[in-house]
Amino acid sequence: MAKARRNPPAPQPDQSRSMAIPQDSTAANPGGDEPAPEEEPEVSPAPEGETVDLEPDSSDASAPEAEDQPGLSLPDPAKPAPRASKADAFEQNPLSAVPHAAPLSRSELDQLDDGTRVREALRSVIEQGDSVKEAAREWHVAPSSIAEWRARYQDLLNQQPATPLMEDYVLPADAGLTYIPEAAREIFTENWDRLVTETEATAADFQQSPTQIFLQTSPVTAWLFPDGQLDRGILTGVASVIVGLGLLVSFLMADHKIPDAAALPEPAPRDDLVIGEAAAVAQSFFAAPTWQERLEFVRQPEAVRGMMEAYYKEFPDGPISDAALTLAWPSRHVVNLSFDIPSRNRSHFLCVVQSKGRYVVDWESSSLYQETLLARLREARSPEPTRIAVTVRKETAKEYYNYFFSDAQQWVCYQLGYPGLNLNLFGYARADSSDALTLDAMLGIVDQHAVVMEVRFPPGAVSNNQVEIVNVLRNEWVPDDL
Repeated sequence: MAKARRNPPAPQPDQSRSMAIPQDSTAANPGGDEPAPEEEPEVSPAPEGETVDLEPDSSDASAPEAEDQPGLSLPDPAKPAPRASKADAFEQNPLSAVPHAAPLSRSELDQLDDGTRVREALRSVIEQGDSVKEAAREWHVAPSSIAEWRARYQDLLNQQPATPLMEDYVLPADAGLTYIPEAAREIFTENWDRLVTETEATAADFQQSPTQIFLQTSPVTAWLFPDGQLDRGILTGVASVIVGLGLLVSFLMADHKIPDAAALPEPAPRDDLVIGEAAAVAQSFFAAPTWQERLEFVRQPEAVRGMMEAYYKEFPDGPISDAALTLAWPSRHVVNLSFDIPSRNRSHFLCVVQSKGRYVVDWESSSLYQETLLARLREARSPEPTRIAVTVRKETAKEYYNYFFSDAQQWVCYQLGYPGLNLNLFGYARADSSDALTLDAMLGIVDQHAVVMEVRFPPGAVSNNQVEIVNVLRNEWVPDDL
């Protein structure tokens, strides 16, 4: 009687890249709870002239191999392997260089580079569902580093969706026997390699700071770093509590005493009293018979003596008795006053400041001096820097670019003025210069600002109303240094 030829063995799956197949009835019957019935051995029809022997060889009975058993079909490598553990519900990394079956010792962790520890910590978060803090403690990395690379990893998946982990035909009731495609088991490794490549990550990007690891994982300070990120709200709250407690303790420990009357600050004088005192000093300045006697009522008389002498050589000197106050407004340490002078057919503006306990007139910023100075500057069109006291504005509608200052990309235009005078004078600062930045900062708060600056005309100036701002000296006419 001829023996039947056994079916050829099914192709063996790649054991290095697939999961172990459970050797139980459940794996053989993925669709229900009852074990699958045993199948009758299938016998291939014998070719003509051969007999069929249904008895198995006795040499195979002691240790039957799956490929030697007639009728027992092996898993097709083209089909997914059954799920073996809960972790397979997540992305797998069977090609990981570090085993994850049990936590590594500290000495073993120290042998790994920072990049490997960050990768394996992220893998445990994605595959096993561990929290960021658990993975950070197990792999001795900073939670913030895991959170950072997890965000990058998720961004990568959003750009190119990962391979689905469950087939379309799998029902939720069959979740215990979900089939995981081999590509899904390897997707973490593939995605990680692609992430490192696209971000051009180097060893420095994974470098871990021992101090950062301690602060983010220590039970004492870890609460400040939820999910690896410093919670500034908590930090601000703690700081506020500490400051509040410090103020409370200092208040309770302070020796409260009622201050002496002499120690109390004097109340600020009323504006009307300040204006009245400043106007009286201005009237004394006007009433002085000569400019030398007027030096008694001016600020820094020795410094401005030459300016006054030059002015009164050109203009008549003598007392002014008909100066009438028309406008007054105090500003910090300065009282600005404007007078009409019918006998001179003009108005006069001046600043009265408090110096060494008394009010005095600031000659340099007064209109008597500035009016003459600005007129001579425009007439001479000198390229040498000249110090002037003016008000500065910046109105886009009034910007003027022409002649030497025709390039609006190179220059910033400002309108220069003085109280009571129609100057029609434009100042230009180089774009992005310190002077332009200073003026823009001033005019970002108010529309107009008093400034002391140095200006000059360009060589061969065509127009007499365009000057270059070469230096902003002071952001007020009279400094608060008295």
